[in-house]
Parts: sequence; structure tokens; C-alpha cells
Amino acid sequence: MRMQRLWKCLGDKPIRTKLNIFFAVLIVIPLVLFGVIVSLVTRGMQLDQIYKSSQQYLNQSMQGIDNSLSELDNIIISNLWNDDLMRMLNKSSEYLSSPEEKNLAKGLLRSIANARKDIECLVIVTENKEKFTYSTGDMYTLVNEYLRNDELDWDETVKQKYQRGETVWQGVPETDEYVVGVRKIRDFETLKDLGRLYVFFKEETIRQQYEELKITPGSFFAVRDEQGQIVSCDGQDIVFTDDFQSDNRKELSIAHVNDRAYYYEELKNTDIGWTIQEFTPKDEMMQDIYRIQLLLASIILMILGVLFLIMNRFSNSITEPIRNLQEKMLEVRNENFDVVAEVEHQDEMGELATTFNAMTGRIKRLIEEDYKSKILLKETEYKFLRAQINPHFLYNTLDAISWMASMGGNKDVSKMAVALGRILRWSISNTENIVTLKEEVSNTEDYLSIQRIRYGDSLEYAVSVDEPELSMHVPKMILQPLVENALVHGLEMKDGDKRLLIAADSDDSVLKITIRDNGVGMTSEKVEEVMSGKVRQQKQHGVGLYNVHKRIQMNYGEKFGVEISSTVDVGTEIVITVPLEGGAV
Repeated sequence: MRMQRLWKCLGDKPIRTKLNIFFAVLIVIPLVLFGVIVSLVTRGMQLDQIYKSSQQYLNQSMQGIDNSLSELDNIIISNLWNDDLMRMLNKSSEYLSSPEEKNLAKGLLRSIANARKDIECLVIVTENKEKFTYSTGDMYTLVNEYLRNDELDWDETVKQKYQRGETVWQGVPETDEYVVGVRKIRDFETLKDLGRLYVFFKEETIRQQYEELKITPGSFFAVRDEQGQIVSCDGQDIVFTDDFQSDNRKELSIAHVNDRAYYYEELKNTDIGWTIQEFTPKDEMMQDIYRIQLLLASIILMILGVLFLIMNRFSNSITEPIRNLQEKMLEVRNENFDVVAEVEHQDEMGELATTFNAMTGRIKRLIEEDYKSKILLKETEYKFLRAQINPHFLYNTLDAISWMASMGGNKDVSKMAVALGRILRWSISNTENIVTLKEEVSNTEDYLSIQRIRYGDSLEYAVSVDEPELSMHVPKMILQPLVENALVHGLEMKDGDKRLLIAADSDDSVLKITIRDNGVGMTSEKVEEVMSGKVRQQKQHGVGLYNVHKRIQMNYGEKFGVEISSTVDVGTEIVITVPLEGGAV
């Protein structure tokens, strides 16, 4: 039942709608599904490639770290297998405190430090808590603090490694500038524990192995020891969270660092027990994927656009003749028999249009004479009315108003009527497009005289133009619209005195006309809107100003036109620049 109602509803739709639905089901939906599938597959392949690249960089970085620590470990081992050291550490604590033994220990530690430039401090702690320290810098406070807190509080796995005589590498909790290696010292004959050796070296040695491998902006590396403590990290002010979330992928996972989502990969070296991690911002990593998806979406949209044009053209070829004939029938129903249906093809629609034209032609011939007589009558009446209204009638009317106002003692009305008459005569009778500046100023003064009567003494205006400039030629009607704009949108909204100045000056090539007011002014954003034409498009203020600007530029070039400088609550200055030459506007 519901299907029947749906089918009936579809059957009542226009033919074009039915065709569009058919094409949408047949083309659009499969194409969109194809795009989604390709996008998902591409995303998976891209993430897999990113993972493989990251693993390669992690392997390279970890190999460098392992080589550096192995080299340092070999230096330590070669120096610990020393007969003099074994003999010294097997002696009593009283003997160890002698200057000779201290110098012997310091010389041994110095030889280890000289083997690598990154070694900063070495400490031997005997089983009796005797300490021998050698430092290339001022590290005694840091080392003593570390040794005071170091009770070998390690995980069981790390302790077993230490007990086997291997070197344990870890970060220094008190600072992020150094890394320490701890190794048990044993008598190589009796395997008796004689103490342990601490080697402090620069964290920079570790960081150099990976900091040049970053390929994504915002990514960083972190190196952790066997207990999870960060040994090296090139990120600033990094706060790690423990709630690492899976991204439903075995290779890549998501971690949140500083409230930002990161993809992270890690690689562990079982020999030294360290883990290196690379953290890459998810949004940065996904940019390439988003670009591919955007490109794919653009291609699909282009294909859909082309298919839509084809579909639209095909459906129009079927429905447009029907719609045109329908419109013609509606016009005939409204008693418009002067319509002809176009016959483009000799198919069924062509035959129907031919029959329609024959029918309307018969009806048209029956009423043609009466229709023509009515049209002629209306045209005669229209021409008669036009002949009655002419500029001389308007001039005479304004002269009569002026005479009656003068006789009645109302001089303001008389002045206003005279000025309005001159403005009307200037607008209608003067057909020239280029006029003198004197004529343009005179017309503007007529306009201002009318406004002076309206505003009274609150409006003051002055015209400062010398004789040479008055004789120069300018396009007609470029001054009055801007003065009107300044008055209506600048001075009218200002309380108190309203002042307006019109001035002009020239040089060898250009004439500049300045209109300055003390009105409410405009913001720089408003000035930009007026000069760009946005205000014009929105039918707001500044239509006359923009029109004048474009008229000048269209005739003389873009270096001429109107310039505005305005300050809110101070006023506005408009400068019109035209060349000293004639031209039609």
C-alpha cells in the first residue's frame, strides 16, 4: 500500500523530475559509492606506507643509538680490565684513601673520559662506599644528588641484567641533559664484586641520532629506558598521558600528548633495553590523505557535473518543447493570441506545435482588425499626452511659482523655485557630455542654495576655485552627486554647524577638485566598501560616488577617478582627479 502511494506520488511529478530521479539512481549513487570505497582503500594504503617509512626511520635511529652505546661500553670494558684497578679495589678502605690510589683512580677515569668528547663525568663507588670522581665540568652537585638517591631501585629484569655484569643505561631523573651508564666492577679472576662504575654523558649524543630524520612538521621522538623513563626527547614541554588509544590498526596507534592527538610508532632494542618512539600529529599526517581524498572528490564532482550537464541537456530536449507549448497555451488562455510555438523537429511534439499554431492563427485573424484599431487608438492617446508635457511647460510652471512667491513676500520659496528651474534646465537642455568647471560649479551652487534654505544657518559652504580652473573642461555631473553624497551621508547626521568646502587646483597635466566636509566621517572599512562597489551592489550609500568614479576611470584610465580619505567624527575629503583634456563620458 505504501509502495502504491509512493509510486502514485512519483507519477504526479513532472517528467523532468522523473528523469532526474532515474539518472540519480542509475549514475550518481554508484559513482558516490565507488568514490567512498576508493577513498577508504587509499587511506589504508597511505597509512600503511607511513607506518613502513616510520619503522625505517626508527630502525635507523635505534641502530645509531645502539652503535654509540656499544662503542662507549667497549671503552668502559677495556679500561675496567686493568690490573692496577683490580689491585687497588681489592685493598682496604684505609689504603684507598691514600693520595697515590686516588691519583691512580683519577688517571683511569681520565683515560676513559678522553676516549669520547661527550663523556662529562665518571664515578667509581666501591663496596665500602668509597667514591672516586672525575668530571670535565662542574657536575659534582648533580652527581652527588643522583648517587644519594640511587639505591638501584630497578625492575627485576634490569637488576638481573646488572647482576650479569652488563651495563645498564638510563636517564638521570634530576636533569634531561645527561644519560648515565651503570656497570658492576668485578675482579676478573675471582669474580668478586668490587664496586660499580657510573658514566655520565651528554643526552645530545642520543638526540643526534634521530633529530635529523623528522619529515613531518610538529613530530618528535622520545627514547625510553627499560623502566619507561624518558632518556631523550626533542619535544618541548611535552606532557605524556597513559591512556593511549588504539586506532583499530596493528601498526599505528593514537596517543594524546598535550591534549593533541598523535600517531605513534615504537621500536625496542632488546640488547640495551631501550625503546624509541616517534610521535606525529594526526592532523599533519592526515593532510596528504585529505589532499588525495579532496582530489578524488573533485574528480567525482567534475564527473558528476559533466553527467549532470548531459542529463540536463537530454531531459531538456524532451521536456523543453512540452514546457514551451504549455506556456504558449497559458498565454492563449490569457487572451494573448499573438504567440507562435516553435517547431524544431518533425516528431510528435513538432506535429502538436504545428496544429497549435494553425489554431491560434485562425483565432488571430478573426480579431486582428479590432485589435489593431485599439492599438492605434492607444498609441494616439499616448503621443498626445507626451506632447502636452515638455521642458518649457515645466520651466513656465516654476517661473510662475517664483513670481507668485515673490508677490507673496516669500523670498525663500522664490529662490528655491528659481534654483530648481536652473537645475532642471541644466539636466535636460544641456546635451553636452563635457562642460566647463564653471558650469558644473554653478549647477552645484544652485543645489546648495536649495539645501541652505532647508538647513538654515547651520549649513555653511564655500567655493574656492580660481578663474583658470573655472575655464577647464570636466565631465558633466561629477560634482553635484558627490556634494549631495557629502551632505546627505556626512553632514545631515552631524549635530551643530555643518561646513562644506569646494576647491580646485591644477598642474600641467591634471585637474584636482576637492570636496571637504566636517561630517560624521567613515571608517576605513566603509571607505573600502564604497570604492570597491560593494555598497553599490547592496543598494546602500555611496551610489553616486561610485558611479562618478567608474565613469572617470572608464574614459580616462584607472589612474584617474575619485579618492576618499575620512576620519570618524572628524570629516571626509573627496578628491576628483581628471586629465586636462576633452573626452566623452
